[in-house]
Amino acid sequence: MDGPVCKYCGVASVSTEDLDRQRRALDELHSLLISREKTEQAKLLKHGFMPDHAIVLIDAGLMCVSMLDDSAVDYKVTDAAALRLEAIVMKLKLKVPDRESEKAIEMFSEKVKEHKASGNRDAIYGLTAIGVIIAITALALWWILS
Repeated sequence: MDGPVCKYCGVASVSTEDLDRQRRALDELHSLLISREKTEQAKLLKHGFMPDHAIVLIDAGLMCVSMLDDSAVDYKVTDAAALRLEAIVMKLKLKVPDRESEKAIEMFSEKVKEHKASGNRDAIYGLTAIGVIIAITALALWWILS
């Protein structure tokens, strides 16, 4: 553990009470995220350092927004980013409200809603495709057997 966060799990390895240390810890976590494979990225997003200062929380949220790629085939990273973004929204709501954090809460909440809607849409498309395949198979069997 050389830096402010553990290179394996992303948890803070030093005291992060002040703003500067939190910013450095978050920067280190973001560097780890960029350099890791998708599975490890999801783990880091789930278990990694979560700041307390509002401005650093907003920076963490912006990184999560950039990882919400609903066109991805593997949803592990996007789902982990959405869960982390939800946690960030909850932490921001617990802070004394200011204009910047209120705008961030609104934007982040909207992004989480969009991500969830995208997942629901994919499930509906998948079920519809399965239903069409079953219907075609049933018609083909009926035609062959009659």
